[in-house]
Amino acid sequence: MGFLDDLKRQAESLKTQQTIDIAALARNAGAVEAACKTTWHYWMDLAPQLNVLLPRPPVRLLPDHDQGTVAFKASNLDSLETVTVSFAAELVNADMLDQLARWLVGEPHTFLKLGTDTRRQEA
Repeated sequence: MGFLDDLKRQAESLKTQQTIDIAALARNAGAVEAACKTTWHYWMDLAPQLNVLLPRPPVRLLPDHDQGTVAFKASNLDSLETVTVSFAAELVNADMLDQLARWLVGEPHTFLKLGTDTRRQEA
């Protein structure tokens, strides 16, 4: 067994690892896209109601395809601060978005408890 054989094995091993990583990224991207689509459809139904109710400031959606997460960033909802909370893309569903809507209109909610990596930044 020579040096060339060693290099071939290393290259094959790296190729396999890269294929796995690409597959994971593709799965993450698909999950994030589905979460974004679910959120978009929900917001399209929610928007006309909010236009009548005139709630507090809006929330931004921050997808991260590589990590398979979706973060929601809200400014000045409870106080003069920006709150960012992340969710695994698979957890973005109507029940979770209902909690976000409750927060937007000032109702009791569990939205922040459902997510991970909640960050608060004072204004």
